[in-house]
Amino acid sequence: MWNLIATLAILGATIAAYTIGMWVTRMINERGDEILYGVVKGVPVSTKDRWFMLITNWLPYAVFLIGFLLIVAIGDVRIARAVDDPVVATFGYLCAAFLTTGATFWLLLGSIATVPNMVAAIRKSESAIR
Repeated sequence: MWNLIATLAILGATIAAYTIGMWVTRMINERGDEILYGVVKGVPVSTKDRWFMLITNWLPYAVFLIGFLLIVAIGDVRIARAVDDPVVATFGYLCAAFLTTGATFWLLLGSIATVPNMVAAIRKSESAIR
């Protein structure tokens, strides 16, 4: 019975984390587009506001997503270590790897690709104003 409960717990946690992760990803991408283009709901925003949106919205969303996925992945590993059935344990480790891959993707995407491009776009708009 414990193996069934553990399997359902791993599956439920992973599906919930994926669903929440995709929802937050959409929020991150929408805010990133607004920062890059300087337009929010059809209204141009100042470069000061774009910097503010990057620091107070985009970065916290991305950090939350990375941390959340890693926390759920650790939970999956903890459950996997507690079961006796190697199939259930393997399932838990695979789900944890899936979530860790998502967290790693966002860590690399944010730090190497997205933030430098957003900073460059904001700086370019600042220099165009001067």
